[in-house]
Amino acid sequence: LSESLSGSNRHPDVAVHGSTVHVIWQNSADGTVKYLRGTLDGASALTSPTPAITTPRLVRQGPDLVALEGATPGSTYRILASHGTTLHKGTCDPSGRATLPSRFLTPGTPLLVQAQSPTGLTLLKLGLAP
Repeated sequence: LSESLSGSNRHPDVAVHGSTVHVIWQNSADGTVKYLRGTLDGASALTSPTPAITTPRLVRQGPDLVALEGATPGSTYRILASHGTTLHKGTCDPSGRATLPSRFLTPGTPLLVQAQSPTGLTLLKLGLAP
């Protein structure tokens, strides 16, 4: 995984919660966003309690209205196609909230949103009933 060198895997982000490690990155060959989760042996000796952190989440507020809440204030979020390409970029308000454009709320198709949190990038999925 590389932040700035050319290669097939770019823009990595790693988050550790307890003994669980989360890694997300983008495959530069096809633009897909990848995610892996694993555990560390003996991690309890390496970690200390951390304060509660707000986690980004998608909240349905009506049949044609979905909001992103709990993201990093003023950060950029992305709505992704199922294969990982960006369909839309938007910016969260100073409270870490954004109302998602209704044109991306297609019944029967899950909504994929990549949002910034204090611990890194989060990939969110909301199933939209047909």
